[in-house]
Amino acid sequence: MKRTHRGFTLIELLVVIAIIAVLIALLLPAVQAAREAARRMQCTNNLKQIGLAMHNYHSTYEVFPMGASKNCNSDPSANCPGYADWRGWSALSTSLPFVEQVNLYNAINFSMAEEIHDATPAPENATVIATVVKTYMCPSDPYVGQQNINNYHSCYGTTSDWPSGPNNGTGNMQNADGNGSTGMFAVWISYGIRDATDGTSNTLFFAEALVGDNKGNESNNGRGIGTGTPGSHYRGNGIVIAAAKYEVDDFTVSAATVTGITNSLTACATEWSKSTSVAITSHRGYRWASFSEGSAFNVAQTPNDHSYPFNVCRGQGNPSQSDNGSNSLPASSMHPGGVNALFTDGSVKFIKDSVARPTWWALGTRKNGEVISADAY
Repeated sequence: MKRTHRGFTLIELLVVIAIIAVLIALLLPAVQAAREAARRMQCTNNLKQIGLAMHNYHSTYEVFPMGASKNCNSDPSANCPGYADWRGWSALSTSLPFVEQVNLYNAINFSMAEEIHDATPAPENATVIATVVKTYMCPSDPYVGQQNINNYHSCYGTTSDWPSGPNNGTGNMQNADGNGSTGMFAVWISYGIRDATDGTSNTLFFAEALVGDNKGNESNNGRGIGTGTPGSHYRGNGIVIAAAKYEVDDFTVSAATVTGITNSLTACATEWSKSTSVAITSHRGYRWASFSEGSAFNVAQTPNDHSYPFNVCRGQGNPSQSDNGSNSLPASSMHPGGVNALFTDGSVKFIKDSVARPTWWALGTRKNGEVISADAY
C-alpha cells in the first residue's frame, strides 16, 4: 500500500503557535519576577557591605564617617573656587578601605575638593571620582553606571537646612550654623553609636535612591536649569527652584515647620507638572564621592513618593545663597513596592511605599525619642 505523509494544516499550525504564545505569556512574568528577586538580593547585599564597612570604620575610629568631610578649604594655601565651599568627601569615600578599595582610597587627594562645580570634578581627582564601584550600584536601576554611578545614600534625617557642623576656622562653609542634622550623618561632624539614642535598630543609616537619567541639557552637565531646554520627567530626576527654599534643622518640630516643608514640596510638584519645565536636574547620584545629591538623603518624602514623584526638591541659588539647603532628597528604587534601607545596627529592611510619613520621619532621626511599633513599616 502506498503511504501518504500529511503535513500540518494552517489551522493546526496557528493553534500550536497560539499555545506557545500563551505559555510564554504565563512564564515571562515569573522569569522577570525571579530576575528582580535576584537583583533585589544583590542590592540588599550591597547595603550589608556598606553597613559592615561603616561599623568597621566605627571600630577603628569610635565614630562613623562624616557625611561630608573637609576638603581644600582646610588648606589656606590652596586656590579653591567658591563652589568648593559646598563640597566635601562623602562617607562612602572615606570608608573605601573597608569595602576592599584601598588602592582607590590611596589615589584620592583629600586635600582638594572632589568637585569644583556641578558635575565638574576637581582636576586632581577627576579620574578617581569617576571610578565605578560595583558595591555602590543597585542592579535594578536602569541608568546607573551610564553617567551617574551611585545608588546608596547616607541619612541626614528630618533636616532640610544644609546639615553642617561648626566652622572652627579650618574652612569656609557658607552659613555653617553648627547644628549638624537630626540623622546619622552631617557635614563636618561625625556621629557614633552613642548618638543613636532612639536605638540603632530604629534609626535609618543608608537607603537606595535612583540616579538621574542625564537627559537634561548636555552642555549644562545634564541639567536643564536656566538653559531653556526642558529636562526629562523621569522620576529619578528632580526640581531646583527658588520657591523650594525652606531651611530648618528639623521640619517636624511644629505644625508650622511641617507646613513649610510641605509648601516647598508643593512648589516643586507644580514645576514638575509643567511639560516644558527647565528647572529639572538629573544630577542625583552623580558621584559616590560627593555629598548632597551625590550620596545623601533625608526623609521629607516617603520612599517612591507618589504624591511628589520626583527625586530632588531644592532651592536654586549659589554658594552665598545656601544653594544646598532646602533639600528634599528622597529614597527611591525600581523594586516593586518599596526600597531597601540599611539601619544603624547593620540590618537591611525592605521599606514599603505605603509607610506613613510620621513613621518614616521618626525612623530618620537618631535622638528625637519617638516610639515606633515594629509593625509600622
